[in-house]
Amino acid sequence: MAAQTCIRAQTATLTATTADGITFSDGAHNRLRVTNHHATEKLYVRLDATTPVAEADENYICLATQSLELPFRAAACGVVGNGNIYTVAVFSI
Repeated sequence: MAAQTCIRAQTATLTATTADGITFSDGAHNRLRVTNHHATEKLYVRLDATTPVAEADENYICLATQSLELPFRAAACGVVGNGNIYTVAVFSI
């Protein structure tokens, strides 16, 4: 799993079917927004530091060209897809 570190937001491209782990240094958040920029491939999101696996338990699915907003208080999340460009961002409401 490739490691990404950011303060509040990260945009990256997955290489083939790989997983990225994203660690956020901003501790004052309670929501996570995931955007899947791919035109056809699903993106799977896990709300902890466990490496996500496509179509597995405890994953959320972000459909192609869609965004997903979830409650989130952790310091890290993970994504897996197939060549997806994605953006993850934390914020508070």
